[in-house]
Amino acid sequence: MTQPAPTLRDTNLDKLATLRFDVLVLGGGINGAVSAAALAARGVRVALIDRADFAGTTSQQSSNLAWGGIKYL
Repeated sequence: MTQPAPTLRDTNLDKLATLRFDVLVLGGGINGAVSAAALAARGVRVALIDRADFAGTTSQQSSNLAWGGIKYL
């Protein structure tokens, strides 16, 4: 029996154990995403984790509020 291929989330979680980061941002909502993007733009090594899918709840409750918020900031 073959095992299913690892998901992108599984692969990225494995990287947390092997790579070094300067900052760990908890929460992939608009604040976490913008904080991570701003730090990464300044050359900081950032890991962003969320308990579920990145911006999943925000996008579910509105018409892609997270993407629109990031795009216009």
